[in-house]
Amino acid sequence: MTLLTLACIWGGLALAVLALAMARKWISRREDDTVHLADSEVPLVQQQATVATVLSRLDRWGKSLTVIVLLYGLALIARVVYMGWVDSLQVK
Repeated sequence: MTLLTLACIWGGLALAVLALAMARKWISRREDDTVHLADSEVPLVQQQATVATVLSRLDRWGKSLTVIVLLYGLALIARVVYMGWVDSLQVK
């Protein structure tokens, strides 16, 4: 694989992390941080639980994908540095 292909893959993964962050921001608009105690507010409690579950899933995927993007980027940088080092050792 060429370096350009690897960089495009990294860019796609980084865009996926950005998309997850934007989705989390959009979903969290409906988040209600108020504690509902009255019996008439049971539907609100259920809605809070649903939003919390969705945000928890997004957070888990976001954290995992962020770590993958970070490690992939570091490996890509290491490859570029190594290729430069090997290239500098060759007599021209």
